[in-house]
Amino acid sequence: MLAQDQGVDGYVKRLEELKFLISVLIHSLLESYYILSFISGLRKDVRPILKIHKPIILVQAFKQAKWQEESNIAIAKKGIFLQKGNLVNNNEKAKLHMIAGCDKEKDEFMVVVE
Repeated sequence: MLAQDQGVDGYVKRLEELKFLISVLIHSLLESYYILSFISGLRKDVRPILKIHKPIILVQAFKQAKWQEESNIAIAKKGIFLQKGNLVNNNEKAKLHMIAGCDKEKDEFMVVVE
């Protein structure tokens, strides 16, 4: 399964390459197949917003994922996180993996907006 391990742009590029290769072999796959595949491979900090908005075309899914990633980066720059229920301040931020990062452990953290 293709999974996002970098930013959304890199993930989109890899998905488009795979989509081309698959479409050469299997012509009958619907757009919804690629949309669901794309969403299921997104990081957990990006995926929920696409599930809520339910994009109907792949380009729309790409844009929504990019916007969510940009939003996560902006919020992460505020430096306020929860780590397993404990508030972490800006001074401790260096110890955490940023939500916008690529480390698989980032799924343990969520952002708190003041």
